[in-house]
Amino acid sequence: MGLRKMPIVEMGSNSNGTYVKWENGLMVCFGTATISTAINTAWGPLFESGQKTFTFPATFAAAPSCSASCRAGGLSAWVVFGSDLSATSAPYTLVRPVKENTTITCYVEWHAIGKWK
Repeated sequence: MGLRKMPIVEMGSNSNGTYVKWENGLMVCFGTATISTAINTAWGPLFESGQKTFTFPATFAAAPSCSASCRAGGLSAWVVFGSDLSATSAPYTLVRPVKENTTITCYVEWHAIGKWK
């Protein structure tokens, strides 16, 4: 049975984002974070920001899969998730190929998918 026929049992949102829970235990969370940071710490041939963290709007049963994109005006930056992803939060770092000493504002759109039961 596809999700099209699977009943949604709960939907909600809070200051951390939005979540949808399906009857089969699947949950999707998503949101947007506005981050102001410098990206100037050397990481091999790249540069990274300090670690940031998304807190999910609802708790997963275990660490979910996450993806994110970053919009920063005309600048490009990637979102790299840490290995300590948990059922409640996702640590991440912004990475660029060029050092950015000044503070830039990034709009990070993130998604997480996993089980809630």
